[in-house]
This record gives sequence, structure tokens and C-alpha cells, in this order.
Amino acid sequence: MSAPLELRSLYRDGRLLPFIGAGVSASVEWGDSKAPQHGPSWEEMVNRATAELGFHNPQLLRARGTDLQILEYFSLKFSGHTRLTNWLLKSMNPPDDAILRSPIHNELAKMVTCKIIYTTNFDDFLERSFTLHGRQNKAVAIEEHMRPEPGTTEVVKFHGDWNHPDRMVLTESHYERRMEFKEPMDLRLWSDLLNRSVLFPGIQFSRP
Repeated sequence: MSAPLELRSLYRDGRLLPFIGAGVSASVEWGDSKAPQHGPSWEEMVNRATAELGFHNPQLLRARGTDLQILEYFSLKFSGHTRLTNWLLKSMNPPDDAILRSPIHNELAKMVTCKIIYTTNFDDFLERSFTLHGRQNKAVAIEEHMRPEPGTTEVVKFHGDWNHPDRMVLTESHYERRMEFKEPMDLRLWSDLLNRSVLFPGIQFSRP
């Protein structure tokens, strides 16, 4: 399947801004071929939170609140989201060959005119893929990371990452803060959107 002409033109001109969602990380598989592991989806992460809260049927909590409210309750009950972050770290540790087998990560690594890529994912799959393909890159998770480096692709971690857990966007209050669009990362996004068009692989708009 060929890309639409307009999309190809935007890419050729360096005006395409990929914005990567959880679906891209969930596509990476590794381990036993009969029961492979994969990057957890948003739904699986919330299900894990409900289990930690003692609810074995996550729909019981979903009947009372949204996923963001469930994660807010989780954060209040456990004084933060460290338990969930630790589970994500253990669950999202594929070997290099699994990253190299991911078709979408391979294609993203080939998009060399895209010098800025945004993601809401906390993992480092994109950075690892770029490095494995010989593409110089750096993660941008806080204001101090925003200094441009010639020849380096910036992977902007719009919802934070594991190395900066205080900047991770998980709960309802986190999203409310983000939607105020007052923080340096928000201003950076507005700037990067000028004269660019956004491509949303792996994003599901029915939930974060």
C-alpha cells in the first residue's frame, strides 16, 4: 500500500511529525511463540492497577469510574504510581531482536527526514530501535533536554518516561494539568506544530 501523495510530500519536505501511541509498543512481541509477550496496552495497564487494588474483575471498577479515575484512586491509595511503574519496567523489556522484528519500528527508523518524533509512551522502544538502526537520537522528557543537537533525532516523551517518574502523565489530575497547556513541554509542542502535520500511529482516541 503506497502512502497518499500529500503525506509523501510532507515527509519529503521534513514537515511530517509522527506522534506515537501505545499501539506501536504493543506490537512488539518476544518470548515463547505459543504465548508471546508484548508491550502492554493502556487497557492492560489499567487492568493491572485494578488487580493491585484487589479487584479481579476490572469492569467492576470501570462501572464506577473512568480509567483515569481508577489510576487516580490507585495513586492516592499507594501514595504514587511506583507499583505500576515497576510492573511496566518488568513487562516492557524485550530483547534487541524483538525490536528489530517490529515492522512499524523499522519503518519509523527509516523516516530520516522526521527529526522530531513525539510519543505518549513511557518505554524506550523507539530510542532502542533508532540506535539499532544506526540513527543518532536522544529522549526529550524535561526542559533541560530541549537543547537541539545537529544530526540527532529527538524523541519527545510528551507524557514523561521511566527516568523521570515525576513527569509521567497517568492519572486524572495529571491529564488535567497537561490540558492546561502551560508547561514547557506543551509550549514545545505548539512550536513544533508550526508548519508541520501530525501523523498518529498507534493512537486510540477513545482513551489516553
